[in-house]
Amino acid sequence: MHEKVAKKIEMTCFSQFLKVKECFSKGNFHLPLGPLEALLEVYDKEKCCFRLGKEVKDFLLDMGLEDIYFITGLPIDGIQVSGYVTYEAVDLVMKHLNLKDYQARDLLIKGSGNGAINVNKLPLYFKELPSAASDSDVEAHAKAFIMYLLGTTLLPNRKGTIMPDFLELLDLQKINKYVWGAAVLAHIKNVLGNGKKSICCFTCGLIVTWNPYERLALSQDDVNQLRAKYAMVPIICYQTVCLNRPDICFKQLGLEVVNVFAIPKMKVVQPSKHKDIDWRLYEGHGKTYNYPELNGMWTNRFSYLVTNLPNGSSESSSSIDVDTPLIKYRKTDINRKRKRPEYEYQVVQCEICLLQVVLSFFFLYV
Repeated sequence: MHEKVAKKIEMTCFSQFLKVKECFSKGNFHLPLGPLEALLEVYDKEKCCFRLGKEVKDFLLDMGLEDIYFITGLPIDGIQVSGYVTYEAVDLVMKHLNLKDYQARDLLIKGSGNGAINVNKLPLYFKELPSAASDSDVEAHAKAFIMYLLGTTLLPNRKGTIMPDFLELLDLQKINKYVWGAAVLAHIKNVLGNGKKSICCFTCGLIVTWNPYERLALSQDDVNQLRAKYAMVPIICYQTVCLNRPDICFKQLGLEVVNVFAIPKMKVVQPSKHKDIDWRLYEGHGKTYNYPELNGMWTNRFSYLVTNLPNGSSESSSSIDVDTPLIKYRKTDINRKRKRPEYEYQVVQCEICLLQVVLSFFFLYV
């Protein structure tokens, strides 16, 4: 990668992924397929977490926002990764990647101009930075790297594609305001809950040893980001929506008693080929889907905290996008939901490292 491109990426929340190639080049990295298979067996789609044990003796463990934040370093508090999905993608690709019309069409699947980006073709156009490259060209190369990272590592699919609409969120002045960590977590949970025997997601995040994080020295920015881990809210990546579950997996967060909220019905499209719609506001015909409600819960996430925030944290978020139509669309309705009666309850759960449990299951299998 050219030094100018690397400097652009270092300004973003994806900067740590510049070191991935160096880590993999050292070798000795293998995905433990046995534990991953065991993870698939114990994932509870309805509760959006792992259920370990049987009947009344079972206990629940979640891969939550705190975990994905420490594993990836990507934001978990800010604006949801969602928005308008266009039907005609050629202009979008030309604008953000500085490509000509025929190049943009070639980059898109089937060359129709309305498909997804073929991530395997990105290196063909952005392998080298021209010697006389402008700042706009450098930024286009940085965006191409992030799109390749999303399509191959963080939000992969079996087709080897990535939605071109992510490009709208990659403005280097705004990119760090979006909750990319929450989007990756939503993608992981959605894949785990699809009922298939094989998965295509950020599997590295599932096999990292989940040790206690108290040993880490946290900056004030870390403290501010980690406020979101206490919110029982939907986590969102466009049409993909799953739940963060601190309400039932609170022992992981060092809590003994928590506030409990009514669980929203997940009336969402899975999967989808819808175009020319705004996923933050989409209801479909006859208000079939509740994306406005779910996105509204994320916007007002600090109204859904299972506990009071620790000292040094604030409920106000500096990352709220006050210009989005979503906030004006549902703000009053969502705030009313906060007034539902709350109650407290205690559940005895084993405080145990998830990976250790999974390994135990694996050894039982073999």
